[in-house]
Amino acid sequence: LEDTAEDAHTTALDMSRALYFRELLRLQGELVKLQDWVVANKKRVVILFEGRDAAGKGGVIKRITQRLNPRVARVAALPAPNDRERTQWHFQRYVAHLPAAGEIVLFDRSWYGRVLVERVEHLITEEAWRRAYAEINDFEHQLARHGLREHAQLSGLHGRKDHGLARRERRRRLAAPPALPAVVARNAALHRLGDDRAPVRNAMNP
Repeated sequence: LEDTAEDAHTTALDMSRALYFRELLRLQGELVKLQDWVVANKKRVVILFEGRDAAGKGGVIKRITQRLNPRVARVAALPAPNDRERTQWHFQRYVAHLPAAGEIVLFDRSWYGRVLVERVEHLITEEAWRRAYAEINDFEHQLARHGLREHAQLSGLHGRKDHGLARRERRRRLAAPPALPAVVARNAALHRLGDDRAPVRNAMNP
């Protein structure tokens, strides 16, 4: 009976994987059609991804871009701002990565970090993040006036906590640089703060 149950479980997993890859290929085909439409009509598409550490942003972006032309679709994964960038206009570092006609840009974290991660981690004052709501609206209105009105999307990923912890543990085992304990401690702290982001998400999506 144990062998039968194990075989049935293995078969179910194989079927799930087969269905997953079949659907993945179908959806990636639709993305290729979108890419061709963007190029043919000289559209500019911006897709923003936000989410806690190990929420799955990187994996989703990889699947989206896997079969797209890198000359058309590119990823902007900006690191944490350096000391010089912290003195600049908050949106300045993102502007250089915005798409030209016939391009798609996927931002792995974006200007919404001002009212999400920076707010939750207390990296900015309350006055600054409250002001940022209006600043984001103004910035996106400028983008809309320049042709991105119908082609901007915010994708917030809020992966299950147990899945996020499992991803962090795999990363810890696969690569353990000398500074890792500090990184793990920081991520653990962020994980505990994760629930604090719920009211922030609600505020961004009234």
